[in-house]
Amino acid sequence: MFTERYIRHRAEHQVEPPARLSMFWRGLLLVGGLCVLLGVGYVLWRFDPEQTLWSPKCLFRSLTGLSCPGCGSQRAVYHLLHGRWLTAIHYNVLLLPSLTYILLIWLSRIMAWDGLYMRLTGRTACWILFGLFVGFWVVRNLFGF
Repeated sequence: MFTERYIRHRAEHQVEPPARLSMFWRGLLLVGGLCVLLGVGYVLWRFDPEQTLWSPKCLFRSLTGLSCPGCGSQRAVYHLLHGRWLTAIHYNVLLLPSLTYILLIWLSRIMAWDGLYMRLTGRTACWILFGLFVGFWVVRNLFGF
């Protein structure tokens, strides 16, 4: 009884894979994404976020005095682009895994790797990521990471 009900429930709530993009849209996403990455990368490589006044500051930190999970990301990217990996990790430990994850999602969508895309963006993956970010948020404020 339980097995039949479970199978029926799974069949009714099946998640459809995303619609495939045409080659034009895939190319446009790839080229557009690379242009944005290169532009943002150049600005972050050229200007140190600690030295510039126009660099955006964390609103959450200015209001509460606590660090959010993204605090230190601009400085970390700046140091990554200058080859100072340990300094970047010091500013934000989650930056490298987050960038890798985002890159995998982006590539799996562009290259039409539906299985990987569904796993990376599925409900379970989202809950795991949410837990990691909240856990990091709490640990970083309690222990000063």
